[in-house]
Amino acid sequence: MSKTTLPTWISRAPRNFGSASHGKLKADQWRTACMINLVITLCRLWGKPGASQQNTDILKNFLSLIIAVRFATMRSTTVERITIVEEYFKFYLKSLVSIFGEGCLVVNNHLSLHIAECLRGFGPTHGWWAFPFERYNGIMQRYKTNRKLGKVELTFVQTFCRGGNLKALMASDYLPEVLGSFRPVIQEYFGKDFRGSVLADLLALTPETGDLDHEGSDIPRMDSKHLVPLSDDAYMALLHRLNDDHPTPRYRSYADPLEESTRSLEPNARSQASVHYKGVVYATASQHVGNSFILFHHCGNPRAGQIREIFSHTRATREPSSVSEFFCIVKPLQELVDVDIPRDPYRPYHLLDVRLYYDDFAPIVVIKLKDIIAHCATCSYTDPLLTRNARVVLSLDRVSCISPLLYTRLS
Repeated sequence: MSKTTLPTWISRAPRNFGSASHGKLKADQWRTACMINLVITLCRLWGKPGASQQNTDILKNFLSLIIAVRFATMRSTTVERITIVEEYFKFYLKSLVSIFGEGCLVVNNHLSLHIAECLRGFGPTHGWWAFPFERYNGIMQRYKTNRKLGKVELTFVQTFCRGGNLKALMASDYLPEVLGSFRPVIQEYFGKDFRGSVLADLLALTPETGDLDHEGSDIPRMDSKHLVPLSDDAYMALLHRLNDDHPTPRYRSYADPLEESTRSLEPNARSQASVHYKGVVYATASQHVGNSFILFHHCGNPRAGQIREIFSHTRATREPSSVSEFFCIVKPLQELVDVDIPRDPYRPYHLLDVRLYYDDFAPIVVIKLKDIIAHCATCSYTDPLLTRNARVVLSLDRVSCISPLLYTRLS
């Protein structure tokens, strides 16, 4: 678990997972442990040739549950996804009985068969799940009361309003300096963990762009840093990316001679360490490794890679207009060669969007923020049968499925 890189919006499972010392896990920690850590670990252990039939059956049983939960909790749904939820929950229960017997079944197993029906009737689960209510129950449990009926409700309201007013006061630009020292105390007492299901609920209340950092806009804030020249490789990659959109007129290098119906591309840009986009933070590898690993579209195909630099660039469009935009310099992870693809224990499970890449990088590419699909979890992977060291890449996209919907039953 300690070797797995995760973005900051994911709640990590305890490093001593499985030990009683970590206490009761939160729902988001269970989600991370099961849908990320155990997927990476169990496929590595039981997904290779030579695994016992029992281990293979248990792995397929577990992964069928993960696939069903993954598609049931996406932020959008379709008829095809609901069918996957329904069929994989059925497979999970049938294989569960086959492996462990009917005595292992509980009421929740029956209730899970109604999730597909609820998705058809009410839409994506983030619109009707119980996490917001449980969160408020947790808040109220921390409030001190005198347990006198008729006064408890007033205590809840007063405490809630008091906390809201204090947080607003502490966030004010007009807070007297003498009160500034109380900020850490207030933030610690009334603070929030905006990861996991909390982030999902917040995004459900925002415009479709999903940016929580810039008043509902999907355009991140530009800063006033000084212009610096782009490297030759980055400049040519930027030129290539912009011309991929078939602009009119096309862009040419500032070093090239003047051509009709072209515009010279500015070679300078403003560097950034990180950028907020659609509610989450993307950062350079030097700023935060977990926030730097992404899945992105390039030349019509999904790729995995690491953000090395982020910059804002201003370019001329039609006279006298100009446009400023953020770009990322990304080093893509190298794809497996044909001889190593059959040795990837993750690839058979298309609906999990997890696979191996070589732990080496291809030449840089420049992408726009809209090219980013999502963050990804990664972990180093060593197998003597592979020609080179590899890295597991697991998609953290909760909106779409990157792989084609290959409706493969885990038979």
